[in-house]
Amino acid sequence: MLRDVVLIVVGGMLLLGSVALGQGMLKTERYVDPAGVFQLDIPTGWYTEPSLDFDETEETVTDWSIYSRSLYIKPKEPIHPRVEIRISPSYRFWNGGEPFKNLDEVWKHRTIDQFNTYEWATVNGNRAIYNYLDFVGPAGVEAYKDRIYIVAINGVLLDVTFRESYRHDWNEGSAYDASRYIHDLERILNSISKPEN
Repeated sequence: MLRDVVLIVVGGMLLLGSVALGQGMLKTERYVDPAGVFQLDIPTGWYTEPSLDFDETEETVTDWSIYSRSLYIKPKEPIHPRVEIRISPSYRFWNGGEPFKNLDEVWKHRTIDQFNTYEWATVNGNRAIYNYLDFVGPAGVEAYKDRIYIVAINGVLLDVTFRESYRHDWNEGSAYDASRYIHDLERILNSISKPEN
């Protein structure tokens, strides 16, 4: 996408921004992990909500300001209330257990079936694994598509998961197609980096 760099001087301070041609100003808000493991940009129209991991409770962690915790990034005006991007600083099996130590270990234990495809990837200069999950349950009653990125950064495996679509024939109102948010997911992924300080 073509971009123009915009330099604005306000009260002697230089501001730097970018414009996607034909789309107007693309503003973001920087999120920095409390423990300094990673940082990323939250696009305008999205907000963050903290989350607890499998083995965490408000009682087990006494100082959240120095602890890496999972978070949800959600659109302020979602097409469905379940639309979200989940980011966790410790990638592990879906049912809990010990976190994986490195990407080679993740690759070795990947689920090989008709629903999952995997490929090695790079996310903003960081080594990563991309897992596309296209699941269809028995008799086709339930189906969903997940985009999962496991990013090696600053000594941890960052799990970025986005449910692109979902449906369940027995649960009225549960179906949604969130593919319109893939561009925002890519913007978030391309902003993942080590904190500057």
